[in-house]
Amino acid sequence: MSTVQTTNTAAAPLPVLNSVGQAFVVLYRNLPAALLVTAPVLIAWLPAALVPAWRTPGDDLNGRVIFSILATLGTVAALLASMALQQATLRYLKDGTFPAAAAYRDSLGRIVPYFILTSLFMMICLLSATMLIVPFLIVAPMFYLAPTVWLAERCSIPAAFRRSAELTRGNRLRILAITVAATAISLLTDRLLGMPKALMDVLHTVGGSLSMEALSLVYGMIAAALFAILYARLAERHPAAVSPA
Repeated sequence: MSTVQTTNTAAAPLPVLNSVGQAFVVLYRNLPAALLVTAPVLIAWLPAALVPAWRTPGDDLNGRVIFSILATLGTVAALLASMALQQATLRYLKDGTFPAAAAYRDSLGRIVPYFILTSLFMMICLLSATMLIVPFLIVAPMFYLAPTVWLAERCSIPAAFRRSAELTRGNRLRILAITVAATAISLLTDRLLGMPKALMDVLHTVGGSLSMEALSLVYGMIAAALFAILYARLAERHPAAVSPA
């Protein structure tokens, strides 16, 4: 009897809107801590938002150097915030605590391999996108959870990609739908919250839509919580062969 129940649970599809809604609930209940770890992103970009010459440096060498530094700091801050929010959300789902500050400190020592992993994921997605839309729609959901797997299970980068492919099997179209729903809702939230136009202009100048997705505070917070929720639900159905270190 128990075997049948386990099989049904493992085969049950992921709920789309419920997953996105849970991400909002987790962030709402822990908003001060979430804002604390995302504040460095805003701080890094604030000078460029306030100084037009740094935002659009043109031929000004000093302006380009300053903008490059700010862009680097903003990207690092966004990655650290995402790492911290994912780990804090996983902890919240486990025991109801949200240790965002402790997770942020832990992320400082793991930022380089995480950057490598996320860069590989983006390169894989871009390469698959160049081979028409169908390969992209297959590959992107397959490896969607690789960064979260790496954070949660403390495994190697290749193992994180393999584990993500294992976890997402049978739910990849729903994961794609969840991603689209989260993006649409977060972009709408950006508009409703009235994010300062100067900051939005800065985000638009760095790499187009990909950088908007990476550096937008609202989207970044929602996406990080959503990664953790999807991982937790799928990992419960398909436990790792070896317990995380």
